[in-house]
Amino acid sequence: MAPINNTPTGSAEFRDASIVAGALFAYLAQEREVPDVVPAGLDDALARAPDNPVENVLLQNGFRTWLAYHMATQTGTGNMVRAAASRLSLYGLATMASMIEAWARVDESVALFASRLFRVLDHWEWRVGVLKSIGVDLPPARYEHEYEYRYKPRPSRTQPPANHSQPATLYSHISPHPPQQRTRQSGNAESIRATQCEGEPGTRRGFSSFPLKKNLPKVFPPALLDDICSKGDRRAALTISNTIPDYCEMAIDIVPKAVPTLAALLYGAKINTSAMAVSVPVSGAGSYMEIKNCGTLKLSPIESIRAHLGCFISKKLGEGRLRLLDIENGSLEATDLVSLDISGREDSPGRLKIVLGFAQMLEVRARLFPGD
Repeated sequence: MAPINNTPTGSAEFRDASIVAGALFAYLAQEREVPDVVPAGLDDALARAPDNPVENVLLQNGFRTWLAYHMATQTGTGNMVRAAASRLSLYGLATMASMIEAWARVDESVALFASRLFRVLDHWEWRVGVLKSIGVDLPPARYEHEYEYRYKPRPSRTQPPANHSQPATLYSHISPHPPQQRTRQSGNAESIRATQCEGEPGTRRGFSSFPLKKNLPKVFPPALLDDICSKGDRRAALTISNTIPDYCEMAIDIVPKAVPTLAALLYGAKINTSAMAVSVPVSGAGSYMEIKNCGTLKLSPIESIRAHLGCFISKKLGEGRLRLLDIENGSLEATDLVSLDISGREDSPGRLKIVLGFAQMLEVRARLFPGD
């Protein structure tokens, strides 16, 4: 596997960085609170601008010790995460920073957290010169401004507003409005099924009358959509907005069983979801449809970690394949096909919720493209 920031992806450094970053993401996604990442003692050390190599080592050790303490007290994670945090060298911290920097592009709570964390790491980089030397680019004070930019309505999805010095990012157009607070909802599966696909095959009754066949990429064969809407279980087809003809946007909520499972997710492992359920919001307030026995979820190779921590998911649908876009360099990466039954949401196209039945939650925003 290719190294990331000179930290081999199979190394203990990379594993520790993945575990600590994943625990931070789970905490932020669950609590929606941004902790203060600059404790008083470390802030004082930064103010003294240490140029002495010995003091730099003390500063590194101080931050690492604080991070382990933060893992124990605020995120409530187990010994494995605290041990991983205490073992992180400066290279491991730089790798963790790269993961956070990538995730900050697609999650507003992580972006606010990163804006504070990078106050430490930017200063670190300025004094020690290590992060940049191993290829970590941490633009200072970018995220709070980018948050304002991403979530303000704009006349164009592709052009940044006037007086905005930063270029539009790949994901800057995804959410013109702040995301809704997640809530746990449930509904009777039978009553939900009765509300789906009651119109003519290939239409979304109650929302618009335009055919689902219109503007669909080839990964959604019209015959397959008609077949889905005509089946006895009345599953809803994944719909695509008619205003975005070339792709649809999809948010995936992954609820890991525990931090070790989360680390496995970040590490590109196969997760057996045969005993797990997929809850899909459908028409009707508070309505979810559960699909059980989902098969095996295969995540991407670890080389994709800088894009969004390797959470690429492929889905075989008819004769096509769904693939997620690499958010860092725009390249498409295919993973193994998974046996995952996807149904769609009618009130807002392309949102799928994968619920494993536990407390912590992550969100990955991605664009779906047709396969070859």
